[in-house]
Amino acid sequence: MIQLLGKYIQKTKDYSILDESVGGLSVKERIQLMLDYLKRERYNTKYNLLWGAMTADWGDVQPHDDFGCDWNALSNEAIDVYDNAMLIIALQLLIEIQPNAAKTADWKAFKKSLKKQQTLSLGSKKAKIYSPYLSKIIPPPLKVSMKIRFITMAEQQLRLKRVCSNGAK
Repeated sequence: MIQLLGKYIQKTKDYSILDESVGGLSVKERIQLMLDYLKRERYNTKYNLLWGAMTADWGDVQPHDDFGCDWNALSNEAIDVYDNAMLIIALQLLIEIQPNAAKTADWKAFKKSLKKQQTLSLGSKKAKIYSPYLSKIIPPPLKVSMKIRFITMAEQQLRLKRVCSNGAK
């Protein structure tokens, strides 16, 4: 949602949407509530990264569940490169559309921390690749059965740079 809003504002220059009221709160306030939710409910404090469900394909297939991807008792918690990269991109767009917001310094620090932790926990500088999932929290049977396409660090950085106009520093 944050990425969509950021891209809309970049294209239209319509910053007034940030002050629109939705259910008694401005869009700006709702954006912060989204980030607060992610930090409170989907943030792994051991690895300092977001977590979600272990999924495949377009995120709609779970390894132990044959009927979709709603979180349930069959779901496996996983830290993955995709969720964290999407948040990094969203934070960059948020910083660009609200450079003088009260929370901008917090967003910049959070983005910097996510990038560092993603590289430390999901990357291998020696092999110059990112693992799609943090293997330390994947249950052993899944490690053996998963066929993973590793993403090179250079490829991931290029993806981030393409989306973030200033290179996502």
